[in-house]
Amino acid sequence: LRRMWELASIINFFNTFRPILKLVEFSAEELETALLTCNDLLMDIHTALLKGIHPPSRVPLNRDSWVTVLYKKLKDRWSKISYLSDSVNFRSEAETYSGFDPSTRLIILRALCEVRLDQDDVRAHMEEPVKKGYLSLFRKERAGSNLLGTTYWCENNPISGYRLYRDIPTPKGKEFKGRTASPPPPGQWETLASNFDEFQSVADTLLSSKFKQEIGLGKRLKQDILPVLEAVEKKKVRDLKRKQRQAKLLVTTLEHNLDSGRAKRDRKPVNYTFPEYDRSINEAIKST
Repeated sequence: LRRMWELASIINFFNTFRPILKLVEFSAEELETALLTCNDLLMDIHTALLKGIHPPSRVPLNRDSWVTVLYKKLKDRWSKISYLSDSVNFRSEAETYSGFDPSTRLIILRALCEVRLDQDDVRAHMEEPVKKGYLSLFRKERAGSNLLGTTYWCENNPISGYRLYRDIPTPKGKEFKGRTASPPPPGQWETLASNFDEFQSVADTLLSSKFKQEIGLGKRLKQDILPVLEAVEKKKVRDLKRKQRQAKLLVTTLEHNLDSGRAKRDRKPVNYTFPEYDRSINEAIKST
């Protein structure tokens, strides 16, 4: 998935139009997991997008119907999306969706986003800023490039998280003109960084580049992105330690209550992880 430009495109689309799309908040990693496992989040995303597409479906959107509605919304437009029409056999049977591989689910979601982008509310949201020349609000600007044609793109959003991408163009071969000419092959797309350690490693690599444009990008990552990611990482560590202290205190309290006259149970080694914490909470509720 991280080698497909469609994933970066969808993440940027969600970040740009989230208030209009009425999506729940989720990170890029959670979106990846949804595409891999076909979980409830993936259903919620598709349902939110489908609700904004006219004409509205006569069938109520729920767990059993959303794939059928998805097919109906896309079937008339599928052939118009030329680069998809031959690569994905999207049939009407709802049960086929769960059998698709994650990359196919990603392509289908990207197609649905295109349809949602074409709706009146999204266009109205874009109209006034575009008239005033604020194209950068809706058009992603590249973060950097080099003389070989490689481009870098950065997604920095507090909800989806931070991502750095690189697009390496395919080397040019012999060019042909006329009707027999083939379209240029796609370049090599990759996700370079998605967390503090990866961004730090990429920044160090860019700073030692022979291209001054890449050195400049490395400096910007060091100055603008890394401090933010470092703060995020420190907050995660603090939250984890707080959860562990709460779990330890709760277990100690439960054990004290058992030792004070309640029926004793076999004691297990204490595990201060989030699932164990949630389980301890549930046991405490049951005991009261």
